[in-house]
Amino acid sequence: MHGLRDNVDKLLVRHKESVEELKRLTSDVLPSDPLYDELFLLRFVLTHSKKGNFAVNEACDAIRKTVEWRLRNAEILDRTVQTGKAPHDEIVMKFVTCGYAGDLGGYEPIFVVRTGHSNTKGLMSALSTEQVTEWLHFSREIAFRKCDERTRKTRMMIKNITIIDLAGYSIFAGDSRFDKCLRKSSELSAMYYPQLLGKTVMMNMPSIFKSIFRLTLSLMPESVRDKVSVCPQSDTATCGKTVAACPFVRALDASLDAVPPFLGGAMPCPAALVPRSELESSLTRVTVGSRSATTLD
Repeated sequence: MHGLRDNVDKLLVRHKESVEELKRLTSDVLPSDPLYDELFLLRFVLTHSKKGNFAVNEACDAIRKTVEWRLRNAEILDRTVQTGKAPHDEIVMKFVTCGYAGDLGGYEPIFVVRTGHSNTKGLMSALSTEQVTEWLHFSREIAFRKCDERTRKTRMMIKNITIIDLAGYSIFAGDSRFDKCLRKSSELSAMYYPQLLGKTVMMNMPSIFKSIFRLTLSLMPESVRDKVSVCPQSDTATCGKTVAACPFVRALDASLDAVPPFLGGAMPCPAALVPRSELESSLTRVTVGSRSATTLD
């Protein structure tokens, strides 16, 4: 399904000639690091193969640009993976509610964005478009490392799953500047992280948006439509409905233990996905006089 969980050993055999050709043509830039092996090359072969035709020149160009970018930003990439935080993360997370929430059947990592609990207008007032784009782009390194590790372990092509939770979202809450950052980071991801996105699942979409969204999606290329799914479930946080009933998720053997409560699951909600309003309401406000000897622990 959508290239998910394909046997990579069979793919390497099927695309052996293309992988070997790509390796030969880019050997002068490929580092000796085990990360840059045949599996790394395979992702570029798959991305640049259309209807049986391998666009070798496009793939070579993409690899050269990717390797150059990775080496130039090696320190930032390593720090992002080690800390789990991309550049500007502390500021971004004051305005955006998003993060990883388990996986599908122990395979695909699930990244969730809670749009109804995010303030993109505030974010774009706090950071520049360049900084937000940088955060979005470098954050993908975390997804890439997770998927690469699981692919090597399972010998299946593991890709990232993104769930867009639209509960509580208002179209008036969006910001065109943030949309611009998303488009730019997506362009960069297509270049530097081939075969990373497995599926984007839209959850809790308001009825008024569904017909408009489906019409818009129908006008997009098949390659885009194939990676987007609208789950028929709504109000998963309050009505006992679950993300596990989504046809796409069900097909990949998801468990209720693998998703947090606001998606109808039983998994404890990760801190990054708890709305700031709920975090603030859980705090106790205390007022201490300027000359009081009272101390707070």
